[in-house]
Amino acid sequence: MAGCRTKSRRTAEMAALLVALKALGLLVLALLILLVLALLILLVLALAVPITIKLEYAGGQFTVRLGVLFYTRQLWPEPPPRPKRKPRRKRRRAAAKADPNPAAGKTPVPGPDTPAAAPGPNAARTEQPPPQRPSAPPAQNGTSGKKEFTAAGMPLRRILDLLPTVGTVGRRILAGLRVHAVRLYWPIQGEDAADTALRYGTFCAAWGNVTGLLQNLVRVQCDQVQPVADYLGEHAGEEHFSCKITARVFIMVAAAVYGFFRLRRLAETQTN
Repeated sequence: MAGCRTKSRRTAEMAALLVALKALGLLVLALLILLVLALLILLVLALAVPITIKLEYAGGQFTVRLGVLFYTRQLWPEPPPRPKRKPRRKRRRAAAKADPNPAAGKTPVPGPDTPAAAPGPNAARTEQPPPQRPSAPPAQNGTSGKKEFTAAGMPLRRILDLLPTVGTVGRRILAGLRVHAVRLYWPIQGEDAADTALRYGTFCAAWGNVTGLLQNLVRVQCDQVQPVADYLGEHAGEEHFSCKITARVFIMVAAAVYGFFRLRRLAETQTN
């Protein structure tokens, strides 16, 4: 009877241990699934967050700033690094260890103005070998056939077939960009009134052409564009330009992945 009881106890303990291990395994699996889902959600949110680059020209200085949500950092020109202050104890130790008379006991170092020692009469002379003439390329016998034009190791015909797909993918990638908050104040001055008017008209025409070209590629929103014909030179040095370029990383990454697989399929069909 005692042996049966101990045997039943052992089986009950083993069953309880197996149940506990199964529960622990299910708990670990659930935690891993939750961790993967959290990482995926964070990745999607990070790709959905817009990244803004602000360009500004004012006072003869060009600056570039990066903004992500509430974080802003100046990219160009780089801000000077902050000097690291040493603690007082280290300063005192360094001052105590410093030599009070550092110039004593040092041998003078020859500077660039000191004359160099002249070589002796028995100095060895290095003989330079005579220059070798480049050998002429061997003559090719026979006539070569027509060669197909290649660029970067690919036939030109194949590159031309890929151009429409590359253009479509490029437009989808640029669809994630938006140029907005464009502000321009630009005084224009010439040698005389006629030259100033001519330059003003040329500037307005060039600005219209550039913005029209950009609007075919990305979305452009101009808030204030004010070129000024400065006949008297009263506004010299007041040039100012600023704009913001916002990128949707999720759209650009999705378009890049789509374009990669599309070009890969097209290249495989051409090789077959």
